[in-house]
Amino acid sequence: MSDQLFIRPSTAPISLAVQNLTSSTKWYVENDYDISTFVWEDDAGLRPSDEVIIAEQQRLYSVLMLDDVRQKRAPEYPSIGDQLDALWKGGEAAAEMLAKVQAVKAKYPKPTE
Repeated sequence: MSDQLFIRPSTAPISLAVQNLTSSTKWYVENDYDISTFVWEDDAGLRPSDEVIIAEQQRLYSVLMLDDVRQKRAPEYPSIGDQLDALWKGGEAAAEMLAKVQAVKAKYPKPTE
């Protein structure tokens, strides 16, 4: 196994953003993270501007990062049954459950803008 560090791009792929914005035009991209390598192949259909594509990349990145956080948090949260039981009991049980949930949220914080 390699000791190389994988650095996740800080934006979503251009291809994903363009697919989300339009399906009626033909295009290709040589580097999915460099807008200057994006090429329209035909004149048909609506073409979003580079600014709109970049904004969509950023929006999708936020969604993808939030999904990543949710997937990491889910197995570490106490079960719904245990959470409801603590709420029903109230008092110390509810306080302990709140501390467990907050610890998971602190371990995997939501991405910031």
